[in-house]
Amino acid sequence: TTQIWGDGNVTNGMAPGYTTDTFNKGDLITLTTVQCMGDKVVVGEDANGDNVLCTKNTNYDPASSSNDISASYFGGDRVQTSYVVAVTYYAYPEYHNAGQKFVSQLKKAFNSDDDLANLFRSRGSLMAGAMEVFPDKLWGTEHEAPVGVTDVSIPAADYKTPFEYCAFYITAGDVATSFSVVNAAGSAVTANGTALTAQILNQGETYVLKEVERGYVVKSDLPLQVSLITGDKASQWELRWFALPPTAAWGTSYLSPVAETFAETRFWIYNPGTTQLSVAYATSDPGTSGTVLVNAGMVEQLWMSDITLPTGAACDYQFGYTGVYFSAASAFLVIVQVGTVTNPSGAAEQRYDWGAPLLPVNSLSTLVVVPMAKGCAAVGGATSAPGDCDNGGLTVTGNDGNSVNGDSAYAGTSSTDASCVYADNSTNSRSPIWVSPVEGSCFVKVTPPNNPGSQSNTIAAYGCDAWDAATTTCTVSNAYASVRFTAGVAPWDISGAVIQAYKCDPVGSTCDETTGTPVKIAVMWGQDPAWSGSSDFSALDLGTFVAPLVNPWLTKTVTQVTRSNGDVDPDKQIREVGDVVYYEIVLANIGISPIAVTTSGTALIVDPRIPALAGPTTNDASGTVNLASLRSGEKWTWTGTYPVQAADLLVDDTCLKNVVTVQLDVGGEQKTATSCARVNWYDPTETPTTATPTETPTTATPTETPTTATPTE
Repeated sequence: TTQIWGDGNVTNGMAPGYTTDTFNKGDLITLTTVQCMGDKVVVGEDANGDNVLCTKNTNYDPASSSNDISASYFGGDRVQTSYVVAVTYYAYPEYHNAGQKFVSQLKKAFNSDDDLANLFRSRGSLMAGAMEVFPDKLWGTEHEAPVGVTDVSIPAADYKTPFEYCAFYITAGDVATSFSVVNAAGSAVTANGTALTAQILNQGETYVLKEVERGYVVKSDLPLQVSLITGDKASQWELRWFALPPTAAWGTSYLSPVAETFAETRFWIYNPGTTQLSVAYATSDPGTSGTVLVNAGMVEQLWMSDITLPTGAACDYQFGYTGVYFSAASAFLVIVQVGTVTNPSGAAEQRYDWGAPLLPVNSLSTLVVVPMAKGCAAVGGATSAPGDCDNGGLTVTGNDGNSVNGDSAYAGTSSTDASCVYADNSTNSRSPIWVSPVEGSCFVKVTPPNNPGSQSNTIAAYGCDAWDAATTTCTVSNAYASVRFTAGVAPWDISGAVIQAYKCDPVGSTCDETTGTPVKIAVMWGQDPAWSGSSDFSALDLGTFVAPLVNPWLTKTVTQVTRSNGDVDPDKQIREVGDVVYYEIVLANIGISPIAVTTSGTALIVDPRIPALAGPTTNDASGTVNLASLRSGEKWTWTGTYPVQAADLLVDDTCLKNVVTVQLDVGGEQKTATSCARVNWYDPTETPTTATPTETPTTATPTETPTTATPTE
């Protein structure tokens, strides 16, 4: 079933949780499916107080207290938008209130309500994961595994096998997508006795390949999304999820905003080349840097304990908070492993285990939207209020020597300590947004979400050289510094926050986010081990890299299909030679500053099917298009038509694809934005909709997901 949200027409659907069918900037849509993981699990009670059960491996609808899955959301569902959105996928165990009869029976087995509460808290959200969701036009036709089942930690310890379980999740975005998997030697990989060559997936289908080795490559004829799901077998909780960027998008430099020593962040650096690669690293401390040598086809590990940071300079360095910048002469990949060693609270590799891939610096943006930034307060105690975290009795000594239960990273530090802008995190979320700027002497601004009541609009900051709470702006002196932002009040959720960075030119002058020079940032969201305890009921043991919103944003949509007799096809399907497809192409500046556009002598826009496009027009109030500058928030629109040719019938028997490319120089950096619009062939097995006679094309819902512009390597 297809629904259309946000068009003002409630008859074709409305987003869950909304009372009107419109969206504003910063709005958040949460699509939830609850899956029962046990047999006959108690998930609530009926009007008589009797238990409501759901069955193992079924999807339960809490709103209707039933196992009806008709309104549930599944892997393989397709989301299409007319403008840029940010998306994250996550999953974690959640305890649903049991019926009172069930609770009464349980109480007989425990000495107190606190003991009963601890039973549920002990389950926590440890078996959790989150993953980046990239726009499908950032997918690729080749994906390579940077780690595999045989890669172990060095030095060896009980937590030495973080990838003992290693699986590809291969998802198709197009019908009849063919893929193959080869090993590092180029030979076909076999699964269940079948060589994985020319395997076919249809749109939304996923193939799972287990026992993945480092160097395995997924090759396809059409773009795929490939995720790497990893875990330590028999470890009880330890698992990490990574959305793999396609190998064509790997780069020569990366920046991680996450690095800490409490549970010891580890970086896995993979060299896909045929010769040894020297990878340099640097931190926010100008005097701290080094080199890692990675042999051809191998992966090396960089532990935070390998990096000597200054002591006593700032409270941040007490737990090793810094961004880490990596660079090399040829393309490589870095993935981040959070939670690797035993620390004062116990087994970090299980309690704080999450990970994420890094994206190349040349693909980072100056502005991001954080789709997932939930958290809970580190208030401690077995009877914490709903939504808070139980610290599990963790006590850590703070910088000033005081001990505070449930508050480790900044426990007891003086609020007047200039090196710790906010000293006490006991009332702030344990899952911060981590931000590192590529340049120093800059400002990082956080715009809170605009959904008061369901989310927090109060921001707390850490690691800033100065923090202006009125403008929610953080001053950052050093490049690669790690600054962190959390919700300052309940409900500990700043999902939908907008993060952007800029600098004043010259340094020391006055500017703001609209007049300053944009600065690229690397952003992640996830649990901070130093803020967390051992039995958190609601602390989220997961995190992701926040996908950049690279400017400009290009979309190409099919607005109408007119049949050869002049009638408009209501389903926008083509049936025969002579049908006419109407296209709309939009190039938008989604950033905060104008884009100075030069084309280096090449055409600004290229459409092989429609060489004579009409436009562009602009949405700017002036009504005037200045091809040398795309204003902030401005959209340029081209239109064109294409008559279906006989040769089109021989290319693809399911849809007609049309790709448009925009080439431009942005700030001296050559960028190419590509978007593909599809129109389906008529399917005689479907019930047709009556055609509407008309001659004027009408604007309709986009038929293709928009894509961001990506720098050429």
